[in-house]
Amino acid sequence: MTLLQASGLRIQSAGGRTLIDGLNMQLERDAVALVGRNGVGKSTLLRVLSGADAPARGRVRGERALLVPQQLAGGLSPGERRRYHLDLAFRQEPALLLLDEPSRDLDEAGVRWLRQRLSAFDGGLVVASHREAILELFEHFFVVEEEGCRYFAGTFLQLKYDLDARRRRAERRFVAQLKDLEASEVRHERILRRRRRKKNLGRLHELGRNPSRGQLGAKTSYAQESQGRAAKIRNHRQGKLRARAALFRQALQVNLPLSRLLKAPGPNPSPAIRLQQISLRRGEAHLRDVSFQIAQHRVAITGPNGAG
Repeated sequence: MTLLQASGLRIQSAGGRTLIDGLNMQLERDAVALVGRNGVGKSTLLRVLSGADAPARGRVRGERALLVPQQLAGGLSPGERRRYHLDLAFRQEPALLLLDEPSRDLDEAGVRWLRQRLSAFDGGLVVASHREAILELFEHFFVVEEEGCRYFAGTFLQLKYDLDARRRRAERRFVAQLKDLEASEVRHERILRRRRRKKNLGRLHELGRNPSRGQLGAKTSYAQESQGRAAKIRNHRQGKLRARAALFRQALQVNLPLSRLLKAPGPNPSPAIRLQQISLRRGEAHLRDVSFQIAQHRVAITGPNGAG
């Protein structure tokens, strides 16, 4: 049973940048994970599929999908708010449920609860997520990348191997594109130098023969038109090379160790934050007589959602 069908979709960012173009897809009563790097268009695609946003081109037909977005409003803690809206969506039992980063802000107990609800849900399901504990549940993936969208069938582990292999190929293509671009620009510079030498030599010959001003003008005009056409073709080719190089550069994965980003604490650092006997109550959460100070330290605050 087809729940939703999209044809010829062009999806753009709020600033008008094209994120997805020419997308055709069909969703049935399956569970599909939507994967891709941040900013590639996953959230925007979910909003278009739900009917919350209109595509720049194309159309979406089928069941009205229920979307639980990434940003949620409410007076609870972020994790409690996330779980409340997710629970409400599951209880409605929609034919098609779209979830954008549903594990965001959830503690470990919340993630276990979400895995159980996702496994038990029998409607059509599309989930955008980066969390492996969620992606491990799926065997159908829709991958959104700079060079286009594609479907992948298999386990999440198989998808990771596929993405890693494609990333390595993209890096090799990127290096090859840079080499082609550099070689093209070197050739262009050689041609310009050769033309300048010929032009100067031609002027000397013409001056020696004393040609008429009209003949000089005609030759100059022809040379300018010819060089203009060649420059247009060359700029078009180099523009395509630069565009492809930029596309591959966006897709590169960069991993930097945290130690490169943060300075090591010096001797006797002065505290940046100092708390002395702080008490705070918010709903059922109650902090009492908390005292500590933080200088150039790296501190993790852990606890279940709603603990304060």
